[in-house]
Order: sequence, then C-alpha cells, then structure tokens
Amino acid sequence: MPVTGDQIVEFLNTVDMRQFGHHRGTGVIDEIGSPPELKRWLRERGLVRASASVTSAEHRLALRLRTSMRALLEDRHDRQAAQELSELAKRLAVSVDFSGSQPELRRADSPTRAFLAELLAACATAAADGSWPLIKICAAEDCRWAFYDRSRNRQGRWCSTDVCGNRVKTRRYRERHR
Repeated sequence: MPVTGDQIVEFLNTVDMRQFGHHRGTGVIDEIGSPPELKRWLRERGLVRASASVTSAEHRLALRLRTSMRALLEDRHDRQAAQELSELAKRLAVSVDFSGSQPELRRADSPTRAFLAELLAACATAAADGSWPLIKICAAEDCRWAFYDRSRNRQGRWCSTDVCGNRVKTRRYRERHR
C-alpha cells in the first residue's frame, strides 16, 4: 500500500518538540527513539509483522530520514538536508514491479527499509502532484509540529489556528500593547 501525505506527516510527528500544554517542560518526546520503539510504531500501523526485527542501522536510517525531511520542510532551500535526503534515497532504492494488475513499488530488503523507501517515494510523488508544498512545519516556535495544510488558500502557517495561531496572535497583540 503506498504511503500517503498524512502518513508522511505522521512519521514526521514521531518526534514531538512542542513546549506547551501537557508537554511543557518535558523536552522532546520521541516515539521511535530506539529500535524496539520503531518496530512498535511500524507494527501498530500494520507496516511490519510482529516477528519482524528492526536493526540499529535501520533505526539510525529512520532517524536520519526524519531529521532531514523536517529540516527541508522548515527551510525548503536547505541544501544540506536536500543532499542528505538524496544520499538516503540512494541507500533505499526501490524498484517497480509491473507483473501485477497495477505497477507496484518493491523492496527486496527488510519491511522497515521498504517503508522508509516508500516514504521517500511518497515525497517524490507529492512533489510531482503538487502536494509536497502542503506538508509544512508549524510556524509557532514552541510547537514545530508537522501538518498537512488543508486551508482553502493553502497558506496555512500553524498546525492549528485555534491553538498555535491564536497563541502567536495573542502574544503579538500583547507585545504591541505593552
């Protein structure tokens, strides 16, 4: 099953750097901070079987991929992040199988590497279909949550206008009226 834009966002949000609400003061929360946690995350989404293993190398690859994707989304002109993603893509090469009723991405390696390869392929597909610019990082400095911009004009800046947008606007208002 191909990876969707929402699944790209979900993967990006396996790290939570928000510094408000129930997360305040707790620092970074990483859902895939270890190989067993990455396996659990993949298994809960039906991406690997319970018997699958996740190696330390696959775990490091997943973290590098997530870090580089987030960096590129925060700064679409980040050459270092773009280069890192290009290098990771070479390591996660996919093939296309035309033998079935529809072309399908194939990966001969482990299920974990297959998911990471499909994640990169989904990014390329999103770039081709014009939806890549809709995957964004919240502009609120104390949030940085990834989100899929579903606003009418596609100019959304915050993961939630009711929460992050309101906090930013309120903070600006208070600063102007001091």
